[in-house]
Parts: sequence; C-alpha cells; structure tokens
Amino acid sequence: MNNTIDSINNITFDTMNLYIECNDIKLSIPIIDGTACIKIIDVYKNNIGLFGLNLNDSIKIYYKKNNNIIKPIKIIKLNNYIFNDESSPSESEISI
Repeated sequence: MNNTIDSINNITFDTMNLYIECNDIKLSIPIIDGTACIKIIDVYKNNIGLFGLNLNDSIKIYYKKNNNIIKPIKIIKLNNYIFNDESSPSESEISI
C-alpha cells in the first residue's frame, strides 16, 4: 500500500462518486447507498467521516495503484494549526 501527503483543494460529488481534488492527486471514491466507501479518520484514530474534512486540510492518503488507477483505502486528516494573532499583543499595545 502506498501513501502520500497532500492538501485538499476541492470536494465535489455526483450520484455515483465523491471527488476530492488535491494539489497532486484527484481521488474518486464510490458512493454506495449514500455512503462514501472510504475510512476517514484523524490522527487520534477517531472516525470523522467526510464532514470532518475542509478545504486546505492536510491529509495523508493510503491507496493502492493498479494499472495507473488509484484506489484510495484510507484518509487521515492531519492537524492543521491556525495562528492565533489575538493572543499576542501588538506593538501599539505594549507600553514601555
């Protein structure tokens, strides 16, 4: 099984497939009975499902490649850190 780390650019779907477009790879995941057939977890091994993914999330994709067809097996959402600029005082707020 191969793996790669990538960032999500777009998530779309139709009646048959869920499409996750990343920087380097485009995933096509079959939808059966209204459920995407892939395991999506976070780094703590909690099942987060599709609704746990957002644009610009970093993900690790485990997949099998057969005759240039990529079949994703599992997606792990990596921690995304957001800089909290409100926690540090600005120069104008610091008095000397």
